[in-house]
Amino acid sequence: MRYIIYGAGGVGGAIGARLFQHGHETVFICRGEHHAVLQRRGLTFKTPNETLQLRVRTVGHPAELKFTKNDTVILTMKSHDTESALRDLIRVGGSDVAIVCAQNGVDNERLAARPTHSSSQTKDAALPLHLPLRLHAVAPISCSASASAVRWPVRL
Repeated sequence: MRYIIYGAGGVGGAIGARLFQHGHETVFICRGEHHAVLQRRGLTFKTPNETLQLRVRTVGHPAELKFTKNDTVILTMKSHDTESALRDLIRVGGSDVAIVCAQNGVDNERLAARPTHSSSQTKDAALPLHLPLRLHAVAPISCSASASAVRWPVRL
């Protein structure tokens, strides 16, 4: 299985780093300067016990990937970017893309799981979201009192 982390900030970086560290094929979708820095230097992952520099694969847009049935996309971007991210995923990966929402925000799962039609103010109004997408769950994250100490099970 390949994990595609869509949004490589704090949440996506931590989830993707642990997946990558445990040998899972992991790709980060990020944009702008963040993308350039990750390509140049890799992902710096800090915990209370270690600091790792991980040479992860990054792309700037989902269109740079060839999606397969073995892909799981983990949405970790800010809530206001969710709808456009879902549109991009459907456009290039189809409506069968498996998605996990790992975001702060109460409406992200609902947006990914229900049919949505854009308003006329939206740039992509001609492309309605053909949902529901398949939403999947992953093994729970356990956190200690320190918010930066995120531990994933070795097997997912």
